[in-house]
Amino acid sequence: MMGLGDFGLSILASWLANKIDFKKSAPENISSKSDEAPQKEKTSESPKAQKFKTFDAWNDLSRILTAVKSPVISILIEDEPSTHYHLPSMVLESSVTGEWYVFSRGRMSFEGNGGGIRNSQEIIDQVKAAGANIGTWVVTKSEIEALDNGYITWPKVKQNAIPLLARVARDYTWDEIERNVTKQIK
Repeated sequence: MMGLGDFGLSILASWLANKIDFKKSAPENISSKSDEAPQKEKTSESPKAQKFKTFDAWNDLSRILTAVKSPVISILIEDEPSTHYHLPSMVLESSVTGEWYVFSRGRMSFEGNGGGIRNSQEIIDQVKAAGANIGTWVVTKSEIEALDNGYITWPKVKQNAIPLLARVARDYTWDEIERNVTKQIK
């Protein structure tokens, strides 16, 4: 068992070690005269440029639904969970003009039994009331992340989307997702 004196000494030793490490690396990483990044960071790849903005299904869907002719909704479910669940994203597309709008993840879920399921039902009911056709697709998590951030366009993601019923994975999680999607969409 560690005594109070040992505990205090270990804290002091950790603090000193951090101070010494900081002083060793400070001249290389910190420059008080310039705001420039170190040369190593200048040569690294720059962040991707956002090509378009995304929308929130809860706050923006009704406004955009009324502006789109012959709406088609594509619900995109990530192939790997980004949280405890496989979060859906959604794209609203006009079958007449081809224009499309992305609604990012976070408002819907087809797993569990809480708010995400209820939100999904309310959003889908709104979409059905507008007469939109609904399709469900499985997309890689990385593509959904890029789409949600506006880095990759819907036509590019659409090429790689797999219909929910045609996915390869067969386990309870996907069976639950399929059951909940089917129940909410019909």
